[in-house]
Amino acid sequence: MFKKFALPLFVSALLVVAAAVSINDWGLAHRISYIDKIYHFLGGALAAWLVDLYVGRGISANKLKRFLIIVAGACFVGVAWEIVEWLSSAYAPRFSPFLAHYMGIGTLEDTLGDLVIDSLGASLYGATRLSRGK
Repeated sequence: MFKKFALPLFVSALLVVAAAVSINDWGLAHRISYIDKIYHFLGGALAAWLVDLYVGRGISANKLKRFLIIVAGACFVGVAWEIVEWLSSAYAPRFSPFLAHYMGIGTLEDTLGDLVIDSLGASLYGATRLSRGK
């Protein structure tokens, strides 16, 4: 069972490391202001891929229901990510400066924008996946 998750989990881990290093260590966010949104878009698509592998293919519902389940699952992952960012901003500076360096939350506007972009990435994945009839 783990085999089918290996590639999307590996790609997701690469994305997290690439985002953390490029934004925090290389300062890419200062040169490309929307780089965070690109990472969130890709993260939403990757989360949708994982949800699709886990529950999407076992659903014998119509395409719209499958699409909504895939996107909702990916949005749940996005909300969980934002909660982890908030928790790390609130508590990591005191307990784990290393984590605080790589995880942090911006303004409410940034958080809401991240969630919208996560859902757009998930929606694109879902629409592409289901339009191919699989």
